[in-house]
Amino acid sequence: MANTTHTTIYPGSRAAALAFCVGSVCKEADSVLSRAAWTDTKHLIWFTGHMGSDAHPLIPNGNELAHSQARDLTRRVRREGGPRPKGEKWLRNQLQTCNGI
Repeated sequence: MANTTHTTIYPGSRAAALAFCVGSVCKEADSVLSRAAWTDTKHLIWFTGHMGSDAHPLIPNGNELAHSQARDLTRRVRREGGPRPKGEKWLRNQLQTCNGI
């Protein structure tokens, strides 16, 4: 996102943020960044992708939305314990993170 006084980049990946800080970015990111209208002041703000669906009152958390929809597609229980559609087989175990395995 950019305004007239500074440019702020919000990467959802810690690895991407660290790579950007040392000048190492992938081809796709370089293409986007090279077309950006930069200002003199640049801010890089990393945030963890799983901050909850209500991390900001006005902006939906796209990562949490994608995670929830992926759970629905794999027929696994939702972290929030939401209702399950009737007539469909659901697995009882939750999806695990890399740290949870």
